[in-house]
Amino acid sequence: MCVVFICHNMYGYQLVIAANRDEILTRPTLSLFDWGHIIAGQDLKSKGTWLGLTRKGHFGVITNFKEDKRESNSRGVLIPQYLTNPNNFEINDIYSGFNLVVGDLNHSKFYSNRGESLILQGINGLANGHFHDEWPKVTNGKKRFEEILKDGRDLEARLFEFLGTKESGFQSTIFCDPFETPDGLFGTRTQSVVIVKDNHCRFVERNMDGQETVIEFDIE
Repeated sequence: MCVVFICHNMYGYQLVIAANRDEILTRPTLSLFDWGHIIAGQDLKSKGTWLGLTRKGHFGVITNFKEDKRESNSRGVLIPQYLTNPNNFEINDIYSGFNLVVGDLNHSKFYSNRGESLILQGINGLANGHFHDEWPKVTNGKKRFEEILKDGRDLEARLFEFLGTKESGFQSTIFCDPFETPDGLFGTRTQSVVIVKDNHCRFVERNMDGQETVIEFDIE
């Protein structure tokens, strides 16, 4: 995932997440489904995910750090590890760089193995750099994200429109058109919107071939 915006307990919403996952387009992936204890898409190579929730209201979302590849464990397994046992979550293994946000409807925490850990409140954005890096797609994106939330009209549709925003340059564009890499075509392949209000969650995922998956549930 290359960009994610999170709102915690503002404008009448307990949680709102809007996120784009950028990845090799041929990487084997399952669309959003109920794993039994986790609701998420799944990266079949690592058996991990980029964004997931539980019916108790715990969530996790991760972005990879933009750096040279190195041999390491898959970062995507961190979210299932947290969601399976949120009260005893520890990061013990060696991973390439990541930004990770985990939490519930009351609080969330930011972890990174390339910087400090933080308690998060309000509206936040992450991309593929340090938390405080002022990438235009994050700084400008947070402002637009908040404007949409504050207005409140047609929230889901406008968030997906927002996730389709295209600009020039990797650090500016929210949506990434496919381009060639040594590993194959790379670009935005999954867009996700999570809205939790009055203990009801609506999780919507759209993928690159136009498929939309919706899962709704009440927080237990």
